[in-house]
Amino acid sequence: MPRVPFSLIVTLGLVAMLTPLAIDMYLPSLPRIARDLGVSDGAVQGTVSAYVAGFALGQLLLGPMADSLGRKPVLLWGTLLFALLGPLCALVPDIQGLQLLRVAQGATGAAASVVIYALLRDLVDDRNELAKVFSTITLVVTLAPLLAPMLGGWILLFADWHAIFWVLGGFGAAACLLVAIKVPETLPQKSPLALGKALGNYAGLIKNPAMLGLMLASGLSFSGLMAFLTAGSFVYIQHYGVEEGHFGYYFGLNILSLMVLTFINGRLVTRLGAEKLLWLALVIQVLAAATGFATVLCQGPFWLLVASVMTYVGCLSMVGSNIMALVLEQQPTKAGTAASLTGSLRFGVGALVGLAVAAIEGSDAIVMTGAMLLSVLLALVSVSLLYHPYRQNVE
Repeated sequence: MPRVPFSLIVTLGLVAMLTPLAIDMYLPSLPRIARDLGVSDGAVQGTVSAYVAGFALGQLLLGPMADSLGRKPVLLWGTLLFALLGPLCALVPDIQGLQLLRVAQGATGAAASVVIYALLRDLVDDRNELAKVFSTITLVVTLAPLLAPMLGGWILLFADWHAIFWVLGGFGAAACLLVAIKVPETLPQKSPLALGKALGNYAGLIKNPAMLGLMLASGLSFSGLMAFLTAGSFVYIQHYGVEEGHFGYYFGLNILSLMVLTFINGRLVTRLGAEKLLWLALVIQVLAAATGFATVLCQGPFWLLVASVMTYVGCLSMVGSNIMALVLEQQPTKAGTAASLTGSLRFGVGALVGLAVAAIEGSDAIVMTGAMLLSVLLALVSVSLLYHPYRQNVE
């Protein structure tokens, strides 16, 4: 990675932590928020999907903006607005307001995802090398979901759930400062923002079967995680009796698995290639989800469910990094647009699955693991039927 300084990779990784912090840090507080606001579990679960939906929609706009106005301005303003929305979430008095603010927070948090992928594509041409850089970024980013639920649980020992959002606003302010000082502008040439052209670029990507297959697979694989994020805290805490303050430790096991498999992906991708590792990751996820579903269906031990979720989550970076590298390799001049559409479909499909899980009253372990299994099976089908037969279009 001669053209990407390690200090820049670390900086971008720290900025990219905003979204996992925004999603994972308040997971232990979901049951308490439901009690305090006097709403159903499904209503407060919907705030997770609200953030993810905003994140998906934000990418559709911010990607073309990053391709036209520059990488740094979009990232700088996005992180600033994200920081301001943290305290607003803390002060909101009802669940409807919290859901709306979470949509807005997700939209601003999307700036980091879109710009970071596009900025790195500006610096790296080879798809396998790009996948390796993405894996390195992911290793830095995974510190956030590793620590966030634990931090949220610790905050709940001394304060109420509102404090979590104040802390989140502080992280956003720190990220904004990092962007202002450390992140360079890498867009070769700025141009006026043309909405019609952006829509045309989106349509062109969607019409390519191989591209569509990759993007759908990314979203469907991620949907399994959304099923866990939506219902996991309720399943672990209310069904299996895990204490609120201990949920973060179980969540941290997922992130340790993610870090290990991300490291392995980064070491192997330049030798085996992004495509082979993508197939391998999807097959492992299918086996993990099937094991988890069978465990809860047959009332198996809790540790086996935890291990199944760990394995599934661990493969997410192998899927996401390799898909993004395969997509961006073919879009050097529209990297922001391609990254935004891929990310938008990834989080948009995930939000829909999360909302579906939340809509099932009293979502339990069977619903959660069933959604994980169905999602990754569809991801494998999408790669098999759309990407595999037409992959020459992206090679």
